Amino acid sequence: MDLFRVDVSADPPKSVTLAFVGHLNRCHLPEVNQALTRASAQSPRVIIDLRELRLLDRDSVLFLRACRDRGIPFVNTPPFILRWLNQCYTN
Repeated sequence: MDLFRVDVSADPPKSVTLAFVGHLNRCHLPEVNQALTRASAQSPRVIIDLRELRLLDRDSVLFLRACRDRGIPFVNTPPFILRWLNQCYTN
């Protein structure tokens, strides 16, 4: 069973923080995209909090790298996720 949720805390217009909780995998990416779209509509500053992210698959790592490359900041990133984000993954 894949347990994942996105907790949203908003302080518009300053920022919206999306906290990813649980196990993120490719089937959750549409939900995450929707959350990012809604957050961007509320505030120009969207932050992703990874403190409670426990597991992620390769597609999710690539997705997070794309978010980071677009300038979305991460906070509370566990060391294992930082290592994966900084590794070179190619198709």
